[in-house]
Amino acid sequence: SFFQWPQNQLFLKRIFKRVPRLIVLAAVYAGFIIYLAASGAGKGRGSDYISLSNQYLANMLPLLFGVIELISVFSEDFRAKTMQIAIGRGMERWQVVLCKFFELCILVVIDLLMMGIVVWIAGIFMSTGLSSGNIGDLFIDLFSVWLSVISYGSLTMILIFYMQGTGTSIFLYLLLASNILGILLDLLFTLPALSSMNIDSFLLTGLLDDFTTALMKGSFSFPEFLGICAYTAAGLLFTTVLFDKRELEF
Repeated sequence: SFFQWPQNQLFLKRIFKRVPRLIVLAAVYAGFIIYLAASGAGKGRGSDYISLSNQYLANMLPLLFGVIELISVFSEDFRAKTMQIAIGRGMERWQVVLCKFFELCILVVIDLLMMGIVVWIAGIFMSTGLSSGNIGDLFIDLFSVWLSVISYGSLTMILIFYMQGTGTSIFLYLLLASNILGILLDLLFTLPALSSMNIDSFLLTGLLDDFTTALMKGSFSFPEFLGICAYTAAGLLFTTVLFDKRELEF
């Protein structure tokens, strides 16, 4: 399991201490402050401040954090061949896939919580005050970003594990998280032969948007949530199947 693999715990500690990653994250947080200052968030009410903050979080963080965390989780592993070492010591390949996925989930949670703290502290100085409702909206949006990163990340892992690298795989992640691929598919599904099938309503991007909208309105949409979980599980399943067939260099 994840916690029975000592390399995982040590690797997470190494990630947290990696200076380039900390510098990039600091730049992301600083970019958020600059965005707020430039947009005049400090002149409005708490609700206006949170609305502007959530625009930054929803539009930028899935892209930025996804790329940062995927590189952090996988790039060092491929250089050090830690996955090969774990397999050589008797770990199953499906366990390796789940371990790397859990690493991704944990890193995104921690970095998003830090972003939440940054938003809260900045809000104290830049707005007229944040209500409990404002804070609730903030954490709903952070949860939505977390779901986006791990669901898009699970699909990207298919290519990462198969190609044993993050270069081309990051490009796939950007296509997914930026919704470029979703827009192209939406155009495809507007064709007369496909429009009546409503396939576009089952795309991951649409499910994430609908789920977040429902949360903001105070309801938990189980169909959309289950759809997101299905995409995530499918990504992990296909990753495992392809990884099982992949010849590794030891």
